[in-house]
Amino acid sequence: MLRTLLFLAATLVLMSSSCRDKQPEGPTTNLDLQFVATFGDQPLVMYDKYDYNDTMKVFFERFNFFISDVSLVPVGSQDETEILDIDFVSFDEVQDSLAAQQGVTFHLTKVPAGSYARLRVGIGVPADLNIDADYSPTHPLGANKESHYWAGWGSYIFAKIEGKGDTDGDGQYDDVAFSHHLGTNELYQTVDLPVALELVEGQDGLLKVRVDVRELYVRDNGMLDLVANPGTHTDTQLIIAQSIMERFPLAMSVE
Repeated sequence: MLRTLLFLAATLVLMSSSCRDKQPEGPTTNLDLQFVATFGDQPLVMYDKYDYNDTMKVFFERFNFFISDVSLVPVGSQDETEILDIDFVSFDEVQDSLAAQQGVTFHLTKVPAGSYARLRVGIGVPADLNIDADYSPTHPLGANKESHYWAGWGSYIFAKIEGKGDTDGDGQYDDVAFSHHLGTNELYQTVDLPVALELVEGQDGLLKVRVDVRELYVRDNGMLDLVANPGTHTDTQLIIAQSIMERFPLAMSVE
């Protein structure tokens, strides 16, 4: 996969997240890659109340994650066209339905024109970048290092999902506070999504990716028990973190 160049000197610095090692040949166009979050069939708005299961309502305070090695696969080919190296998707500031509909959009330029059948998105930070390095403040790993690099793990936190729940129906969301921080190289996921995308030179394209947070918590026997599993911050809780990360391919779809 193409990578942003690593310059090793006294410190290690990465520059722009969206630059690619070589410019594409042939006609190109612009592409808006839009991410929207939902809870089931409802737009995800921070602090709005949602029915988690038959006995619990929840609200979310935080939902964010890194995307990496984002590429398009042409029709009739297995070759990947990388369109984004690494970036950060955050819905933390989504406070109303309009903001939820708009989601988070990356404006990509010089994307090769053509017909594409698949979109591939890495969820998390690839192992070669998942290190304690002095990334540029303008790079996603530099801009989010203070909040998302955990020295105890020796890893970036790939995704954060936080909120509170009401289990007794009294309207007070003080029965459980869940904080699921997901990371380490073993948890990195690649999501492969079918698309029907025709990019034409001079005509801006759009790909809208939906992420259903509810789907991350679905289990064979119902929903993940948030009271029994409110956090993922120790080695013994890694299996819970893994179970959430492994559902990203099921939670994501192209609209």
